[in-house]
Amino acid sequence: MKGNQSNSTLEHEVDVQGLTVVESWIIEDEYNDKSRKYNMSLPVGTWMVSVKCNNDEIWNDYVKTGAVKGFSIEGFFTDNLAEKPKYDEAELAALKQIEKLTELLSGM
Repeated sequence: MKGNQSNSTLEHEVDVQGLTVVESWIIEDEYNDKSRKYNMSLPVGTWMVSVKCNNDEIWNDYVKTGAVKGFSIEGFFTDNLAEKPKYDEAELAALKQIEKLTELLSGM
């Protein structure tokens, strides 16, 4: 939606122009999936992407020669990183007391 389907890099280092994601799917059936058409045997849950290459240099020097077998997807896949909260000793002691009380009350 933000136009990132045309943002590509070579080896995550060099920006590349002329590549566009045109298709994206998740393999749901390991035997009856389009990836089999391309002689791939990949597990269920694999994210597949088709890319249109309109860059003659990349196509001729990398794809046609076999120098690359595919392209990596650049992206941010999470908005926030969640960390386990850090408690001091007093807070940990209080949490343990709450757990014990909860166990006692649930047994009544």
